[in-house]
Amino acid sequence: MVSQTHCYATECPPQHLRVFDAASGAEFAFVRGHGYIVGQVAFADGDRQIVAVCSDATVRIWNRMTGEQTLRLELDQELWPDGELPIAPWPVSVGERALVACANGRLLVWDHQTRQQIGRWEDADAAVLTTPLSVGRDCVAYATTGDPVRIRIRSLTGQPIVECHYPGTDPPLSLALSSDGHRLVAGGGAMDPAVRVWELPAGTLIAELDFHAFEVFAVAAQPSPGLIVSGGFDGTIFIWD
Repeated sequence: MVSQTHCYATECPPQHLRVFDAASGAEFAFVRGHGYIVGQVAFADGDRQIVAVCSDATVRIWNRMTGEQTLRLELDQELWPDGELPIAPWPVSVGERALVACANGRLLVWDHQTRQQIGRWEDADAAVLTTPLSVGRDCVAYATTGDPVRIRIRSLTGQPIVECHYPGTDPPLSLALSSDGHRLVAGGGAMDPAVRVWELPAGTLIAELDFHAFEVFAVAAQPSPGLIVSGGFDGTIFIWD
């Protein structure tokens, strides 16, 4: 995960987080885990906090410098009554301010600072794909079924912002909103492993990057005009400026 200060976090056994400076490769933080798998990760509060979704259906926030856990939020038991997240890819995305989850065709949004649910909706005209999801500072991006596949962006409370038509031959496998909400990046599947970039809020497709040979499982975007990062099934990682 790429942040505004070029840091990223990665899971490492046994369920810990390591934080590196992307420019130098130097490790400058190590956050001890708690016995559960750490999945979706984001930076918050000017990179001072690390927010993570964990396999016990909780959201946890740590102080990046001290490693102290400052918040633990249990996700809606209506979604996962057994207290365990579904097998990856998890139908959850976490951002600087909020977390979005998808279950039974519904999207639910929590503010992970106030611990309150702030959005809940479902689309009447199309089925919502469980993954991919992405949540930015003030909006959520998700894909729907149909021909063509559509990527919809709504506010955290569910108000429509823009709809982007996805030109790929199959649905995207990964989505990422930049933290400033000005760019959307999508990574394609096996039949069309391109990385596509839209300018927001206009919804204009501004780039199609066709360098991956296999599925693009992960994408990330810094605020415009910062870096775009994509990771493929074959182990390749591309960084675009």
